[in-house]
Amino acid sequence: GRWITGGILIASIPGEQLLRERVPHSPWQRTVFAVEYVALLLTVIEGFISMPSWLPDKRSQSDSDEDALLFLLALSWLVLMVLRKHEWASLALGVITGLYFWMIGRMRQRHLLVAVGGWSLGGFVVCFLHWPNEQRLMLTCVAGGLATAVQGAWVMHEILSRSG
Repeated sequence: GRWITGGILIASIPGEQLLRERVPHSPWQRTVFAVEYVALLLTVIEGFISMPSWLPDKRSQSDSDEDALLFLLALSWLVLMVLRKHEWASLALGVITGLYFWMIGRMRQRHLLVAVGGWSLGGFVVCFLHWPNEQRLMLTCVAGGLATAVQGAWVMHEILSRSG
């Protein structure tokens, strides 16, 4: 569930900004804002429910490794947001985030091809658009966020079909 709401949130925030900049009077702006608000609310609720202070201290080494990877991903995103004016920033964002999902998949012994491909291809394809670099970076986040949400739905489907 976390990847679904997180992916939608990652896609909707820059998606709203892109709509505002590229199609200022789009009727979709309110819809995207509503989706963004709901995804943010669900992310905050999920964050409070799964806070480590509420749960018994049974974190495994793989959880710690995933947290370290997430920290490195957040750090690289921060650096890329500072360097967003460079032409290669959207490609780097897509490749780095695709590698993150590839490593998470290896740790969990699961193929996360939708997320890996969505981020990597999203970062590559936007390089061919004649848009400002900041907008290409935002479009990479939209494509990658949607791919992450689809991957989360696919993983949830796999888990539910195994249990039922």
